[in-house]
Amino acid sequence: LGVGNEEGSPGTTERRIWMQKLLESLTLVFPPRLTADYTRAGWCYLKEGINGAWLAAWILLHKRTLFFSPSSGKMCEIDLRKARCIVLQDGEDGCVRVVEKGPLIRIDSPSFAYYLQMNEQRETKAWCRVIREASVDNGPLLHEQQLTKDDLPTIIDKCINFVYAHGSMSEGIYRRSGSNSNVSKLITAFQKDAWAVQITRNDYTEHDVASVLKRFFRDLPEPLLTSQLHKVLCNAAVLECVEEEKVSLYRSLLEKLPPVNYVTTRRLMGHLHHIHQQCERNLMPVENLSAIWGPTLMHVESGMDPNWSKKESEVVGDLISLYPRLFHVGGAELAREQRIQEVLERYHNSVQQTPQTTKPSGDIKVWVYIGSRDSDCVSVTVGPQREALDVCNELCPKMNVYGHELCLLESVLGGALLRPLHHTERVLDTVLRWGYWDDQDCRDNCLILVINTIIRDIQPLAKPPVAQCGELRFADLKSKAFKVYIFEFSQAKLCCYKDKLGSVKLGEWKIEDIVWYIGHEPKRNPHTRWSLTFIHKNNRSKRSKENPFFGYTIAGTTRDEQLRWMAAMLVGEFPHVDLLPKPQLNFLE
Repeated sequence: LGVGNEEGSPGTTERRIWMQKLLESLTLVFPPRLTADYTRAGWCYLKEGINGAWLAAWILLHKRTLFFSPSSGKMCEIDLRKARCIVLQDGEDGCVRVVEKGPLIRIDSPSFAYYLQMNEQRETKAWCRVIREASVDNGPLLHEQQLTKDDLPTIIDKCINFVYAHGSMSEGIYRRSGSNSNVSKLITAFQKDAWAVQITRNDYTEHDVASVLKRFFRDLPEPLLTSQLHKVLCNAAVLECVEEEKVSLYRSLLEKLPPVNYVTTRRLMGHLHHIHQQCERNLMPVENLSAIWGPTLMHVESGMDPNWSKKESEVVGDLISLYPRLFHVGGAELAREQRIQEVLERYHNSVQQTPQTTKPSGDIKVWVYIGSRDSDCVSVTVGPQREALDVCNELCPKMNVYGHELCLLESVLGGALLRPLHHTERVLDTVLRWGYWDDQDCRDNCLILVINTIIRDIQPLAKPPVAQCGELRFADLKSKAFKVYIFEFSQAKLCCYKDKLGSVKLGEWKIEDIVWYIGHEPKRNPHTRWSLTFIHKNNRSKRSKENPFFGYTIAGTTRDEQLRWMAAMLVGEFPHVDLLPKPQLNFLE
């Protein structure tokens, strides 16, 4: 024990056999399909989430999947393609049972943050290295890329988001080429680690990023719509039939795509459908888009008949035009897109009316009040990647304090509702969200730069356990009057129960699906010392005769109680980052 031995073998086959026999002599928890070909296996302590309990577990790395079997016996797996971050972090909250205290491995997956620790520091560091290498081992095929939680390649998600915000209205988007050096640089960065790539307007134009997206699809060994479906899709495009029959035929063919291909096709066609809707500005109607994207998404071997190119363009043209019907896009989703489009249009018009001293970027200018909504305001340029802390650092000289001591406050309903933005929040997301609302609810909305007292008061309470439970007064979208119910916040969900037994659940809201504010709208009064109002993040209900009020409101009696509820919800929403930004030096003017 404690002595490492290194053995060699004549070839790969013999090595795999030896590795399989050695592992099976130690444990039989893994099936032969895994033990026959794995990269590394061992024993560790593991927990799910910051509040989870440490469990002893066998772990095995097979290609880009990490399997683990805790002592409870249930086999679990982590798809490392979807791991946003794999790092070594300080072992202050490590497992007390390890032989040698040291750092932890944190794997941020879509469902949980997993924490792993081995008995020795050296072993922990070695595991972190091989797990990270597996996670970024991007191959040439579509399913071999790093993925979002929805199985969409991260490179595609980031490029589409950037072009959506910066290039939707740019003339010749996807027709004009970007800088070759910038395109190559960005593709190389995505190949190394797609999750680590940050696309900024300072470094890239919308045409650079659009060219990256086109080149990525063009360079795939197997086209997005697959060689297998190439001929039948082309035949479907030229088939003379009523539109309903064509929609049905396309649907049946698209459903034969591999899962990652299908998700990617849906997202890309939705994006191109949006670009087509802006064709009066960008001069890229569906005919222009399909001429570019047909050969890009359906490229075949050079020996194929060149006449296929026209049919390929017709296929992609149909997929763009028929997108809402092909992919069962509901009215609510289309309405959200329309509202976002209207917001982008208004901002685009305001930017066009402002003299440009630099090359037009498509970034949005927003007004920020300094200190209070009764003070002076200044304009700030924000893009999709710009976080609240970036704005605080830019404007901190006007408050004569360091940026990390400030926060942006979202003020809505004439200041009745206030929300401190977490320092990592994207400012553009907050501003665009107002475009979903009724005009009466968003006309007085603004951002205010203030000293960060709210989150500083919450910070001491933001430590595990962060679950919270108790009686609160509650009013829904329909009610002016408040009633007392039992509320619980646990596992990043806010739940409402009819009684203390919790036998009847009246409502449940995931924290990632809501936005919450301090205060309540003036039309109703809970007659308590504090209140919080929350709304659905991406689909806030319009006011109506049946639902006349803004959001759901909970209310309680003491300041300490309010801070504890806010601490629980903030930690639930941002479990992997500090509530306060790290201090940093700013040279104040």
